[in-house]
Amino acid sequence: MIEKIIENFAIDASFEELNLDPKPGLVTPTSKGSHADMDYEIMKAGIESLVGYYSEAFSYGFLGESFNSLRKLGMLFEKKMYKNTSGVNTHLGSIFSLGILVFLVGRIKRKCLEIDSDNFHELIKKELESDEFAVLLKEGNFGARAEVISGYENSFNYLDFDLTKRLLYLIYNVTDTNVIRRGGEKNAEEFKKLAAQAISSGDLEEISKFAIEKNISPGGAADILINSIFIEKVLNFEKERRENYRDEKLSHNDRMFEKINNRSVVVLSLVVPGIEKDMKFFRKFFESEYEKLRSFLNLEAKEKIFSKFGYYAIFPICKSKKELEELKGKTVEIEKTGLIDIDIYFEGKPISRRDIGSPERRCLICENKAKDCYVSNAHKKSELLDMAVAIMKNNQI
Repeated sequence: MIEKIIENFAIDASFEELNLDPKPGLVTPTSKGSHADMDYEIMKAGIESLVGYYSEAFSYGFLGESFNSLRKLGMLFEKKMYKNTSGVNTHLGSIFSLGILVFLVGRIKRKCLEIDSDNFHELIKKELESDEFAVLLKEGNFGARAEVISGYENSFNYLDFDLTKRLLYLIYNVTDTNVIRRGGEKNAEEFKKLAAQAISSGDLEEISKFAIEKNISPGGAADILINSIFIEKVLNFEKERRENYRDEKLSHNDRMFEKINNRSVVVLSLVVPGIEKDMKFFRKFFESEYEKLRSFLNLEAKEKIFSKFGYYAIFPICKSKKELEELKGKTVEIEKTGLIDIDIYFEGKPISRRDIGSPERRCLICENKAKDCYVSNAHKKSELLDMAVAIMKNNQI
C-alpha cells in the first residue's frame, strides 16, 4: 500500500541518519555524542514508536483531512514516543517537520500530480500556501517551524552531497535552536566555523571534540537531514516507477488475461482514478463491495488480488451463457456506485451491458457516457478521484 511505502521511506530515513557515523555531538551506533540521556537503543526505540504515524499522516493528506487533525495525530504519537523512550525526546522534531512533509506528499498525490526532481520542491511550497498553515507563522519563525515555513528550503538544498557533507552544510547554514540552547550563541557560531572547516578538510575530529566539550548537539540539522533523505527516497521511487510502469502494467494485464482465458468467471474490480490504487481506505471499500457480491452470488471468490494496479476478486461460475446474461443484468444494480466493475465472462468472452440491452455506464461527474468522457479526457483525474473518495466516504459512514 502506498501509505506504507511512504512510511517506510520516513522510518528508513530516520535510521539512516541514526546510523551515520561519525556525527558531531549526535548519537551514533558507537557514540552517545553530547547526550547523557540518550544512546543508540533509546534513539532506535524513538524511531520505532513512530511506526503507524507516517502512514496515517500520508492518508490524512490524501483523504483531505485538515492540518489541525494532523497535529492532533502528532500529539498522540508524541505520547507514544515518550512512553517508548522513558520520557526522552528523541524525535519530536521529526513528528513535526517530517510528519508535515509526509502529509503534504499525500495532498500532492490526491491531486494526481507527478513528482520529479524538477517540481517536487515547488509542489511542496505550493501546498504550504494554504491558509491553514498560517498558524505556524503566528507560533514563531524559528526551529523546526522555520524549516517548514521556508518550504523545506534546507531539506531540498543539499541533495547532491553525501550524508556526512550534507549534515555539515546544514550545521553551517541552519540556525539550529538546539545548538544555541545547549551551547549559547558564541559557541554556536564557532560550531558553524568548524563545520565549514570540516567541509573543506573532510575531517570531523575537531568539530566532534568541540561538540562534546561544549555540550552541543545539532538536533535541528539532524531533523533536516532526515527530511532530505526522505525526499531523496520519494524522488527515487517516483523515477523508478515512471521507468517501469508501462512494462509492469503490461505484465499485470497478461496475468489477469490468463486468469479469465477460456473460463466462465465473474470478476469484481475496483475503479480508482489516478495512479495510486492501493490504500487501506480503498481496500476497506473494496471489501464491503466484495461482501455484497459474495452474498448475492452465494459464492466465495477463488482468488482475491490486491496489487498496485487495482483490486480484483475472481469467482469461477458454472452457468450457461443465457444464465450469465441474466446475471449480468442483475449485477448492473450492484455497480451503481460507479466505482466497481462486475465483469462476466462466458468461456473467456465478456458479456457486456450492450449484449443484454442495459444502458452504458455514466460518468462519475456528469451524466454523459463514462466511455466518452474517458476517451475525450473530459475531466481531470484529480476531479474524478475527488468524486471517488467522496463516494467511498459516504458509503462507509
